[in-house]
Amino acid sequence: RCTRLDLLPIVLWLGLWRHMAGQKFISGGFNDIVFALLWLVQFGGTLAAAAYAYFAAKVDLEAINLSILGLQGGSSDGFLSQFIGGPATVGYLAMGLGISLVVGLSALLVMRYFPRQAIYAGVATQFLVTAGIGLGLYLETQSWIWPLILGILALWILVWAFSVRGRIPFAALLLKVATGIVTQWPGILFVAAGGLLLTVGYCAVVIVIAVWVQQASPYLLLILLFLWFWTSEVFQNVVWTVTCGVAASFYFTVDRTVNPTLGALSRTLSTSFGSVCMGSLLVAFLKTLRLIVREIAREGGFIACCVAILLNWIEGLLQYFNEYAYCHIAVYGHSYVQAARSTLDMLQQNGLIAVINDCILEFAFFSMTLSTGVVAGGAVYLACRHVTLALVAALFGFNIGGMIFSTVNACVVTLFVCFAEQPDALRVINPELYHQLRRSDEECPVRDEEHDDDDDQPTQASRVWVS
Repeated sequence: RCTRLDLLPIVLWLGLWRHMAGQKFISGGFNDIVFALLWLVQFGGTLAAAAYAYFAAKVDLEAINLSILGLQGGSSDGFLSQFIGGPATVGYLAMGLGISLVVGLSALLVMRYFPRQAIYAGVATQFLVTAGIGLGLYLETQSWIWPLILGILALWILVWAFSVRGRIPFAALLLKVATGIVTQWPGILFVAAGGLLLTVGYCAVVIVIAVWVQQASPYLLLILLFLWFWTSEVFQNVVWTVTCGVAASFYFTVDRTVNPTLGALSRTLSTSFGSVCMGSLLVAFLKTLRLIVREIAREGGFIACCVAILLNWIEGLLQYFNEYAYCHIAVYGHSYVQAARSTLDMLQQNGLIAVINDCILEFAFFSMTLSTGVVAGGAVYLACRHVTLALVAALFGFNIGGMIFSTVNACVVTLFVCFAEQPDALRVINPELYHQLRRSDEECPVRDEEHDDDDDQPTQASRVWVS
């Protein structure tokens, strides 16, 4: 699943123009505070509405209509009681959760000590999964159309991986350093777990309100869905920004005995929170708009179908763009608009390398996340022979794996951005890592060969950070 390749035309287009990033390392206090206040108001209002629906309106959770969640054929009669079958069920789910944690953390260590092998294993896994799906479709339908398409896609994965093999050492080194940051300061994982739990809890809140208003106007459900998109994006992006802040502390500081997680969390939830809310609002708006257009397209509108595809592509582009924008917010304390300008400037110079690097690492993240879910689900199925519980355990594994490797990905993005924009700081603070990154890829983002002979003489930018 190398979706980053869809972004190559945009990166090339960005090369036609550039924006000035402005002064770096300067925080202007609380940024985009209006969006933070708006988010807090809607979040508090949502919690109040859920509390009223549950305690005053006496919403019966056993009467949940699964159609609210987009599931067809669901029964609204005692769904929860049918699923929760007693202590044994809880035990099996706890088993799946524990196995997911063990496998996910083990995969994290594998990527730290064997990063290049993890990338190669990811390429092989992606090839086998794609080819396997094609073979399965052929056996099921006896048609050659989709199997042929998937077969070509599987071969393309191998061809593409071979064509960028020279950049794998650079990506592997970034992966090794990023996993080292996560293991050195595991508080990042606790922040990520907190974000995941908040997302699950808010999902329950949205379900309670949806049951309460499902007989009312459909516009209320649409507004509720928009608020769900916005809030879930905020939770996810807070974790991303905190992780970027921790990785930036690793990059720019000499004393690494102090855990920077709490400081990064406090900055993200205070001065940078409004910027996170603003970027999340844009994605939530696109998601809601795409959902509306998709419903129109289901009625047979060709134009609506094309617009839905376009919106889906724009949404993916914005989410990818925001990954680097939140990194600039965490590192430099920029507002969202300032971070967007800095991101455009960075992509104009090194966007192609960034996209290829992300594509390479996606192979490793995909294989490790898939392994976590498969092992957890398979272990629970062997223990209880219950397909539903096994699927839930696999879902646990996928989410926990995604949570762990999302933090690694955020560290990789931060290291890339800092190395591309401020290489002199690393040259002074960690010259060994600086030279390893320089020599690992012939097309690395730093090519200032004139600095090789004066590594002990920090530049003005380096002195700012060292001091």
